[in-house]
Amino acid sequence: MEYINLIDELTNKSSGYKVGLFTSFSIDLVFFEKMLLCHLLDQNCTYLGLFVDQKCLYVGITKPNINELGKSYIVKGIETDQAFHPKVYLLLGENKAKLLVGSGNLTPSGFITNHEVFNVFTYNETKGDLRNLSEIHAAYHLFLSLDHDQDNKMWQELFTKTKEFTYLRQSADRPSFLIFNHDQSLQAQLDPLLPDRIDRIECFVPYFDKSLSLINRWNYIYKPREIQIYLQNKHTNFPRHTTCRPNISLFEATFQEDTHKRYHGKVFRFIGDDKEVIIYGSGNCSRQAFLKAFQEGGNAEAIVVEEGIKGEFDAFFHESIFLNPLPNPLPEDFGTIEDLDGDESENEGHWVKYVDGIIQDKQLVVTIKTILPLEKLLLGEEEGWLTHTNGDYYTYSFTEYSEQLSLIFLLEGYVDDARIPLLGWFHDPVSLQNTFYNMKQSVHFQLPNDPYLEDYHNLVGLLDDLHNRLILTENDVIQAQQSNKLMQTIHQQAELTNDEESYVSDNKDDYYVSEESTHAYGSIGKIDVLGNLIRVLLRGFYEESHVEIADEKAKYQVPVISSEEVPKDLREQLQKRMKRFMTKFKDGITSDHYMDNIDPDVLIKNVALYSGFLFKLKQKLGDDFLSGPELVSECLEVVKALTKYSENNILDTTRQEMNMLIILSLATIFTKEYIIVKDDEDYHVVRYEKKRLGQLLKQIHQQIHPIGSNIQTYSVQVCQFLQKNFEIMVDAKTFEQSFAKLLPLISFSQFEQRIKDENIVIKKAPMVDEPTILLETEVRLTPEFNFKQLRVLSYMLAVEEWEEAQAFKIRWFNTNPNLPLKRFVLYYNQKKRQLKKKYVYINGDPLIEQKNKISKKILQEAAERGDASVLGEGFK
Repeated sequence: MEYINLIDELTNKSSGYKVGLFTSFSIDLVFFEKMLLCHLLDQNCTYLGLFVDQKCLYVGITKPNINELGKSYIVKGIETDQAFHPKVYLLLGENKAKLLVGSGNLTPSGFITNHEVFNVFTYNETKGDLRNLSEIHAAYHLFLSLDHDQDNKMWQELFTKTKEFTYLRQSADRPSFLIFNHDQSLQAQLDPLLPDRIDRIECFVPYFDKSLSLINRWNYIYKPREIQIYLQNKHTNFPRHTTCRPNISLFEATFQEDTHKRYHGKVFRFIGDDKEVIIYGSGNCSRQAFLKAFQEGGNAEAIVVEEGIKGEFDAFFHESIFLNPLPNPLPEDFGTIEDLDGDESENEGHWVKYVDGIIQDKQLVVTIKTILPLEKLLLGEEEGWLTHTNGDYYTYSFTEYSEQLSLIFLLEGYVDDARIPLLGWFHDPVSLQNTFYNMKQSVHFQLPNDPYLEDYHNLVGLLDDLHNRLILTENDVIQAQQSNKLMQTIHQQAELTNDEESYVSDNKDDYYVSEESTHAYGSIGKIDVLGNLIRVLLRGFYEESHVEIADEKAKYQVPVISSEEVPKDLREQLQKRMKRFMTKFKDGITSDHYMDNIDPDVLIKNVALYSGFLFKLKQKLGDDFLSGPELVSECLEVVKALTKYSENNILDTTRQEMNMLIILSLATIFTKEYIIVKDDEDYHVVRYEKKRLGQLLKQIHQQIHPIGSNIQTYSVQVCQFLQKNFEIMVDAKTFEQSFAKLLPLISFSQFEQRIKDENIVIKKAPMVDEPTILLETEVRLTPEFNFKQLRVLSYMLAVEEWEEAQAFKIRWFNTNPNLPLKRFVLYYNQKKRQLKKKYVYINGDPLIEQKNKISKKILQEAAERGDASVLGEGFK
């Protein structure tokens, strides 16, 4: 199968387009702005509109660092009872068009890290490439159908622009391969396109409905000899305990390349006697995707249907994946994603949704959809003025619109004195028109004047080479000694200038260490770049002493730093200059604009270089220059920068430098905790600081690498690092125990073990897909029993697999028949912040007590303090 670079197709290979129309289920607007928007605008593709599932859009706009929504592109949330699920990316120009259709959402996962299935359809009148006009038409009419009820004038202007493209009104010479289920189900449209007799069906998708209704439907109506279902371990929700019909076979699919990547594609193949049909796009193997139209309450889907001779599509199924037969039902060691059926929570009863916002005549105009009698709508302290109604849609104006209004803002609706918060966004017609008409510079060039950005763009572009040269070759050292040019580098200019402001050259050649291409990287000569960097910075502040280094080919002199030889006044100057350089380096690689505009690989190398630089400084100059706590604080800034960067970028943890930085991060956090506990006697300060460190560990675990379940693979290396660089002696077991206490998450398997460690009898083993546990004990309603419950609940709240769970339940079965209670149930609804206690008596009716406004944080802090009163007081 041919590899398609989605980003490249929509940016570098997409000059000459004016309009971009995209659909997606989930969306990462920061990813869109940073990776696609700036390039599209640079190439004058300025009319940009996004159609996104409404629920996912609400989630997407909560992400920080969204800067151009409503200013450089338009977004519309598509409301549906199920899911707005197509992934269609359409670019339109005067005489050309490009269409990408597939399975990937507009997110880093969909474009970079997943295995996705896409195809590219192009149309170019100039080159005579007219074969895909049918697909271009079909995609364009999809977007028209999505816009039919849109009153936003900016959307109207965008679609008016498309009327300039005459090929959109030409007749196509054949039906489209691209089909949608707007008015008619995919199945109904698919039937006439399939072979008359189907011998085999192949299915390679990640998600299925629980009853396998689509598979069973195809088995019934087409009666194939065999149906083969391909599943990726740990990345499918195929119903584990389902026993399929005899002609249905299951296979584990493993990719020949990038085996670690999650498969998110959706591909089906129908093989007949002499022809076959392949289907790919957004549709999973479910009733909602294939058997129901969007207008009938199904998902909105887009698929491509292609016909070929028998065997034409073998490449996808047999050249890119390995297949191993699986038993039916699936074995327990094959991982599946279990569907959750919900919980016992009641309907919230509120139904108010934010639809759209726009600036008109310096007023903010917003549209709300609701079936409730909304009494008022507030923006800050200002009450909105109802200007228009249309069925369930209500339009409000806010007369005192401020230009300082945040791009994403909070509204408050009130119904019967109940407050309903709504997150909103707005479109700015002035800014959008400037974008449409290409009257403003691209956001790519609108960054504020960052004092570090230009300098460090120059620097990091060269670190890929410099990092490989941490050990100079023998030839470099000899050449430097002979020519005395080693010191004529950026580092000498930066720190030996008489100017108060440190200087960073804009000449990239200043950053290179000369090396002939015939000399390999390595450790010949045993002289490292970082050591030479420090020597350059120290030049002029000491009298050089020398040491001989013997080699088979030559002997030469290398300067060695001796801090005792530096006079006091010169040493003070040295420290001032060195710390200024160190600060400049750190501030540069951690500045917001730098991190927003740098590639992950270059950032990793730069951070690794800076970290190594710190430890070299400490080694060469000692505690007088950089004390232990100062070194830890500097390293902690590096760790924070990595985690901040990882919020919106993907770091390759297979890189050697990244492995070192993970070890550095763990050692730094451990040392910081060690210092806090040792030096601060205030319990509250210690507790607060340890929580902050725990959150940092959590970010590393969730955003960079899952260290929680793999800490044993790092513990020995971390302990060696602690001893060498922070002078802390600790064994691996002690470190792992400290890590477990600090990380605010535990795995499901760790949870079960912790319950057993409490000497609590588990009546039935808990299930990872259900945050419920059944326990046996003597149930006496005492403070000791409440504290035992609190510990169990705090463990449940810390389970990573249950972090987003809505409700938790602990069921205690009384082992003492002489006590009045038969069973006691503790129920916690995380979403509603509600605790319930249910008393089930041997004789008598059950009793339920309830307590509100109890957050997860309150429960966890109470467990940490050993305060069981939270489970004993305030219930009604």
